[in-house]
Amino acid sequence: MITTRMKVAARLAFVSVLLSSGAIAAVPKDTERPDKEMLQMMELLKNMEMIKNIDLMQDMQNVDSSAGAAATNSAQKSQVVKKGEAVK
Repeated sequence: MITTRMKVAARLAFVSVLLSSGAIAAVPKDTERPDKEMLQMMELLKNMEMIKNIDLMQDMQNVDSSAGAAATNSAQKSQVVKKGEAVK
């Protein structure tokens, strides 16, 4: 005969099957893999970001080199002024 424990276990199994199938059905269909166009667009955006970073690095190098040149020029000017004062 079927005991009460078996009935409870069967009910729990039935309820868990219903809940799990409902949870699976509740997952939206939009979670599919991205299509080819979306992947291409993501790749394009990634490439654009890399190009932007390269441009920024080049700009930083230009600023560093121009700042270094300005510092060198000011150092040379100060040496010329000191030599001029020493001659007097």
